[in-house]
Order: sequence, then C-alpha cells, then structure tokens
Amino acid sequence: MYLQNILEAKKYYTWEQIADYINNNTKTELAQKTYINMTERAKKRQKCTEPKEQAKTIDVIDQNEAKGDEPRGGVKGFFSNISENKKEIEHDPSATNEKFINKYL
Repeated sequence: MYLQNILEAKKYYTWEQIADYINNNTKTELAQKTYINMTERAKKRQKCTEPKEQAKTIDVIDQNEAKGDEPRGGVKGFFSNISENKKEIEHDPSATNEKFINKYL
C-alpha cells in the first residue's frame, strides 16, 4: 500500500481494520502497531526528502541561468585534458573476419 492510500483509509477506518485488510490481501500477519510505525516512518521520510530535492533543483537552475554562455571554471580533472582534435579511424575496405583472426588471434 502507498502512504497516501493508507492516510486516506485512516479517515474512514481504524488501524485494526486497515491492518486486517492489508494482511488479508498480502497474506501476511503483521500487527497493527507495525503498520502505524511504518506509516509514521514514511511520513518522516517524505518530510525530510521533499525540501532537499526542491532546493537542489532550484540551485542547479539558478547556477545554469546565471552563467549563461560563460565558460565554467571548477575543478580540473581527467576530462579537462581532452583534446579538441578528433582522430579519424582508418578504414580498410579489404578487411575480413579472416584477416582479423590472423592478425589478433
């Protein structure tokens, strides 16, 4: 069951009825206290994750808009050494599977 479904069901039913319904449909035997605990933990997790996700997306969008077409600075790493010159791969029109096997195997 999803958190929203359980919260909606809680408006109309008791925890005992909700626990019985879920246990019958999932063929489990969990206590109603377990469902209460799981629901409370899901609520806390939902509250903790929502603001962080929104803050991350807003920061990324603001940073991208502020920089525009300016080159980005930052940490120099492995990808900063990539050359702009592309090397063309030589194509051998007479290449066959036999030549490959003889050459590399």
